[in-house]
Amino acid sequence: MDRVVADIVFDFSVKPRLSNERGNAILVASSIYEACKYFGLFQKTPFRGKCAIVTSYNPQTQDVTKEEVGANTESDKQLIYNTYTELLKDVAAEPGLTKTETYEERAKTLFAKEPANMKLLVVVDKLLTGFDAPPCTYLYIDKSMQDHGLFQAICRTNRLDGEDKDFGYVVDYKDLFKKVEKAIAVYTSELDPGAGDSSPEILLQDRLTKGKERLDTAIDALALLCEPVESPKGELEHIHYFCGNTEKPTDLKDREPQRAQLFAISKLDWIRAQQRKIRAQEREPEREYLERESHYVWGKRYLFSVIECDEPPTVELKHNKLLLSVRPGTMKEKRAAVIEAWYRDQVRQAAPALIAKWEPPMGVEVARLFVQRMKTRWGSCTPATRSIRLNTDLAKKPRECLEYIVVHEMCHLLEPTHNARFVALMDRFVPRWQFYRNALNRLPVSHEDWEY
Repeated sequence: MDRVVADIVFDFSVKPRLSNERGNAILVASSIYEACKYFGLFQKTPFRGKCAIVTSYNPQTQDVTKEEVGANTESDKQLIYNTYTELLKDVAAEPGLTKTETYEERAKTLFAKEPANMKLLVVVDKLLTGFDAPPCTYLYIDKSMQDHGLFQAICRTNRLDGEDKDFGYVVDYKDLFKKVEKAIAVYTSELDPGAGDSSPEILLQDRLTKGKERLDTAIDALALLCEPVESPKGELEHIHYFCGNTEKPTDLKDREPQRAQLFAISKLDWIRAQQRKIRAQEREPEREYLERESHYVWGKRYLFSVIECDEPPTVELKHNKLLLSVRPGTMKEKRAAVIEAWYRDQVRQAAPALIAKWEPPMGVEVARLFVQRMKTRWGSCTPATRSIRLNTDLAKKPRECLEYIVVHEMCHLLEPTHNARFVALMDRFVPRWQFYRNALNRLPVSHEDWEY
């Protein structure tokens, strides 16, 4: 179980959609007892407060239906009861619902609408089937499944929930996929062969084969894009080259790469100046995550220390040390991923209070907050959705720098561009904003290049 927990924590640091807090995951346990044990293990990781358990157990009535309890002794049963009693102690039942139902409904709502605040649900049978079940990006299976249960679980994981999701991911800890072909055969046996040209067998496709096909298509498209073309002459030809036929709305979008290239060329001197500026900035050495290495948290230097123990990874500040607890033999890449997740959690914990502080005086409201690793900026804002994104590396800088970036991005809710009005807003809310901006640009940047 510890291995599964460690895998999930690691995946949320590096995997698509999970690492940028756009995705979420469901862990399927074999019994309510194991689900409670998993839940307890996740409380010792960055998932604390962002993980919930959804089963058919009700501690008020000891009512368990349709799901395997998995408790063989009184102490096992007590663990289940204690787990639910603890997580429900501060829950006020909504009208018509029990405390357990209220807790689960809130968890499912957060899971579907705010994946950054509810990253993982631990289940046994619930939420694996049915169109009312919330979508998820990753499904971790630590339970024997077969036939319709396995087939429907895979289908619901592949259900799309946004433009950045083409399919879901299933991580199998029970060697179940030998049963997938049988499950698909059962559920496609009644397909009408005359209804189309596709054979049911192609419903199960090899990921590497399909990936190679997409890569070959992309290479062909790139080759066509790089073919030399005759330069346009005259104003009309230039308009047609960069905008296409004005009577065809799709032409304008199709010619966007040409316009982007023209813009980049027109800004070439500025781009090169910024590149020189970045290269000249002081830079931290590449981290090896070894004993007594220097790391920074909120602008203060800490000595890195590794503790090897057979438990899920944790990070802790103690005196002047940054303590990382990992399993013996953990490689540099996984150590880095755990530290990165911890830095991201630091920013996520600190930013909401700053947002709440500045919303009333600025007269704006932030709907969503994302924290992720960003290669070219300290933050960004999408006014249309009232969402802001913050760079994970802000946890390494003084807290005043985080507040400056938060206010900067919130100002974009009032003025999307960096024009004179935006500067006036910054002068009004943070009179010393240029000092903080310069401080950020003077401080050492990570081994990767950052610029704001």
